Amino acid sequence: MEEKKESLEKGWEDYLKRLKQKISNKLVVVFGQPLVGKTTLAIELSKLFKKVYYFEIDTNLKEVSFSENTQRIPIPDYKFLLRNLKPDDFIQKAVPDTLIVVDSITTLASQFQEDKLFSPRKQLELANFYDIVFRKFSEMVKRSKEVTAIIISHEALKEFPDKIAPRMNLLALRHADLVLRVYRENGTRKVKIWEERNTNPKEVKFFIEV
Repeated sequence: MEEKKESLEKGWEDYLKRLKQKISNKLVVVFGQPLVGKTTLAIELSKLFKKVYYFEIDTNLKEVSFSENTQRIPIPDYKFLLRNLKPDDFIQKAVPDTLIVVDSITTLASQFQEDKLFSPRKQLELANFYDIVFRKFSEMVKRSKEVTAIIISHEALKEFPDKIAPRMNLLALRHADLVLRVYRENGTRKVKIWEERNTNPKEVKFFIEV
């Protein structure tokens, strides 16, 4: 029994190391339904990085056990994030193998909808919020070879059962390099690549009908 447990733990460690190689120096979106393990995955990955900045937004992080390499940064509202998210600050402080996690962007976005007058103007502000946050993290990743960023998002609302996507303005994803979906299948939690940036024209195929 002990050998089987050690084998499972070794397999999990190997998987995390491969996943870390895949996401390193990229802007990554991790999305999925509630309680599926998005935060758990981010916490486990963070243990493999030398320095971690964890932007705490969701209240369910109170009981999470963080490693000593993690600096927890409480984010009370979206305005605080916009004011204090300065790429230069993090780039200058970055050491080799730095990870920044936002958990979660959906919770911050919900503050826009608390306003009873959720007008078209508010919708535009929300779209701009997503775009600004993603653009700033993309800038950090591109300007520093040391930074990896993970933005956690909930999955699209249950009212749209056929729509599998992060619950956000999808236009903001143009700044992301990799989008991972965490989901449950037959009682097992899985992670798969939902979208990946591909800038190599030779690998992009089109079917053209004229």
